Amino acid sequence: MKALTPWTRTLSPWSELESLQERVNRVFGTRSPFLDEALAWRPAVNLKEDEGEYVLTAELPGMELENIELDVDRDTLTLKGEKKHQAEEAREGRWHLYERMEGSFERTFALPRAVEAEQVRAEFQNGVLTVHLPKRKEAMGRKVKITRK
Repeated sequence: MKALTPWTRTLSPWSELESLQERVNRVFGTRSPFLDEALAWRPAVNLKEDEGEYVLTAELPGMELENIELDVDRDTLTLKGEKKHQAEEAREGRWHLYERMEGSFERTFALPRAVEAEQVRAEFQNGVLTVHLPKRKEAMGRKVKITRK
């Protein structure tokens, strides 16, 4: 019968950089801005265009609505937030793999001129933020009926 050994290798592509950063931090007592940037958590975002609006969706798993901020200022949409981990959860037990990312983020998007900024609305459900960016009526174009002569 084989003995079971704990699985200690992580699957994160950043695990080697994280390990290196931890060692550098211990030696010099500093943090590397380059590695911090590379390891920073950024929510995945999709943007699609429908006939009457643009729809931006952002994946924000494990976040609370109170920790999300959405600003529309003229031609710019800014999504900010902070994903906090449970400190108790992180300290307890003997972790073999911990890939859940946390921290602050900020994403900024240039809005097309066609967006009616005053009519932007958003909803947050099941960890997904959906932002509806309606188009100005004059930007939607119009259909022309073709007649036979």
